[in-house]
Amino acid sequence: DDNQNRVSSYVKIGRRRIVQPELAYVHDTVIWGNTGPVNGARYRLSVAHSPNLQADRDTKEIWNSEFTTVRGDVRHYIKLGRDYSWATRYTAGFSAGPDPQRFFLGGVSNWINRRFENNEVPTDEINDFYFSSFITPFRGGDYFEKRGMGNRFFLTNQEFRFPMIRYLILGWPLPIALQNVRGALFTDVGAAWFNDTFKFSERDRDEFGNHTGTRRLSDVQVAYGLGTRMNLGFFLLRWDVAWSTDGVDTSKPRYYFSLGAEY
Repeated sequence: DDNQNRVSSYVKIGRRRIVQPELAYVHDTVIWGNTGPVNGARYRLSVAHSPNLQADRDTKEIWNSEFTTVRGDVRHYIKLGRDYSWATRYTAGFSAGPDPQRFFLGGVSNWINRRFENNEVPTDEINDFYFSSFITPFRGGDYFEKRGMGNRFFLTNQEFRFPMIRYLILGWPLPIALQNVRGALFTDVGAAWFNDTFKFSERDRDEFGNHTGTRRLSDVQVAYGLGTRMNLGFFLLRWDVAWSTDGVDTSKPRYYFSLGAEY
C-alpha cells in the first residue's frame, strides 16, 4: 500500500550481520478468558546483547550493530466477580552501546488501519527497521512518532474489562447472533527518550520566546479511551477509540482496529 511504498523509499540500502543472544526469565500464572487474561500474573525480564564481531567498523557494507538491551514487563490481572477484571501492565527498558536499539512508542499490535505520523517515517536507517521495537499498546499515538522515539522507554496500561453484550440475536436485515462481546475502559501513560534528555513537562512560550504560565506534558504521553473485543472463532477483533492529552489540550479521537488477544 501507499504507506509501505513510502517506508521502503526512505530506507537506505545496506547489509547487516548480527548475532543477538538473549537471556530471559519468565513467570506466567494467568487464567485466560474469551479475549484475554482475566486473573493471575505474568512477567518477563530479559537481557539481549549484540557483540561487535567485525574488527573494522569502517566497512559500512557489512558491519553489525553493537548494543545491549535490558527490558522488563510485568502484568497483573484481578478478577472482579464473574465477568469483570482489572488489568495492569508496567513495562520499561533501555538500550546502550555504539548502536543502541530504538524504541517507538505508539499504536497497537496487529494494527489493521495503521497510521504513520504525518504519513512519514522519521528515520532512514536500516537498523531502525530491523532492530528497533514498537512499544504497544499506546492508544492515542501513531507508528514512528518522533515524540515517542528513543533508546529508553516506559509504558503503563490500566484497563477495566467488562461484558458488553452477553447474547444478542438480530432478526433483520441479517439473522446475526452476537455473544460474549467484551468492553474495556483504559488509560495508557508512557514515554520514550534518548539517554538523559527526558523532560516530564515544559512551559509554553509566547511569540517573543518568553515562558508563559501554561505547563504541558513533554516526553510523557497520556491517553484514555474505550473499546470492544469480539472472539469470532478464527480470530479476535479489537476496536478502540482513544484521546491523548498533554494536560492542557485533548486531541480528536483516534480509532484503532486490530487483531489478537488483549495484553
